[in-house]
This record gives sequence, structure tokens and C-alpha cells, in this order.
Amino acid sequence: MRTIHYVLLLTLSLAVSCKKDERVDISACGVKDPVNNLPWLKEMVDEAKRAGTANITTIRKFEYKGNAYFTYYQAHLSCMNCIIFDCSGERVTPGALFTEEEYQELAGESYGPSAILVWPGRLPEE
Repeated sequence: MRTIHYVLLLTLSLAVSCKKDERVDISACGVKDPVNNLPWLKEMVDEAKRAGTANITTIRKFEYKGNAYFTYYQAHLSCMNCIIFDCSGERVTPGALFTEEEYQELAGESYGPSAILVWPGRLPEE
């Protein structure tokens, strides 16, 4: 009887996880659907597809002090919030614009309440 319960639980969890996400309208940097409408971001996605790393790549959009930023992460990297871009496609690092402390706060916001996954998973099917 226990085995049946485990099989039913496994089947139910697979059914829920396979449910297709509804399209979420995402706007950032003055455009809707930034992955397709910000050329630099679209090029990053296209490069991940060409390189065969699309299945291990995620891009999140988040807000920090009223501005939009994007994190780019590939599962083989050792750091999860290391690669951050602003709306112009410039990589954000500690230094001229952010102190080390501000940068750490910025990176922390990439998993804060404003953060949403923009790629993959919420894009129209190709």
C-alpha cells in the first residue's frame, strides 16, 4: 500500500511540474519582453543556444533603487550573482558606480521580491 502512495505522489508531482507556465508579461528598460527587444540580451540568449548551454542558463530581472538589472547565470559557474548587467547591457561591477557594499546589496536583490525569471521558462514557445 505504501508503494502505491509513493507512486501516486510521484505521478502527481510530475504532473504539476510539467504544467505549462502561462505567459507573464515582462517589461523592463522601457520595453516589453526584454529578452527579445533588448538586442544585447537577445544576443546573450542566442549565444547560449548556439553554444549548447541554453539548458543550464538562467536570466533574472530585478529592481534596485528604481532601476532594472539582469543577472546571467550558467549552472557550471561557481558564483550565482556575479554577472549583472544594467539596461544598456553594461556589466555592473564594484567600482565607479557602486561601492563593494552597494554591489553586495545589488546582488542580493537579484533574489529579492522584485526578481523574476525572464529566461528560460516564461518566453513564448519557439
